[in-house]
Amino acid sequence: MNELIKAINELKKEKNAIILGHYYQKGEIQDIADYVGDSLALAQWAAKTEADIIVMCGVHFMGETAKVLCPNKKVLVPDMEAGCSLADSCPADKFAQFVKEHPGRQHDGCGESGNGCGGNFHQCTADCGKLPKR
Repeated sequence: MNELIKAINELKKEKNAIILGHYYQKGEIQDIADYVGDSLALAQWAAKTEADIIVMCGVHFMGETAKVLCPNKKVLVPDMEAGCSLADSCPADKFAQFVKEHPGRQHDGCGESGNGCGGNFHQCTADCGKLPKR
């Protein structure tokens, strides 16, 4: 295992890459991650990194968020099948229809940071986060 960790660290240095790991990842992932936190903290780290490559060890929308915040960086998500039940319950097309049908309803947050989906990029997909705020 030490040889694998050494190889990963050498590759990170060679490629100017960082690994961001969600706190629910296995200990082995957290051990090699440069930063560990929740989705908001990881988005904040992604936004301020000088690295050219961001490896996001979390659900797919975290990688999407990192790419939105860092459009000139390469963002890699090791498992694009890793999903989030909260994000999955709020598909952008259905939420857009909800917004259209309820034009006066406030919706400016998502998941941990708000009271529904849409408006910002926290706990939702990038497509959902692109919907206009009300």
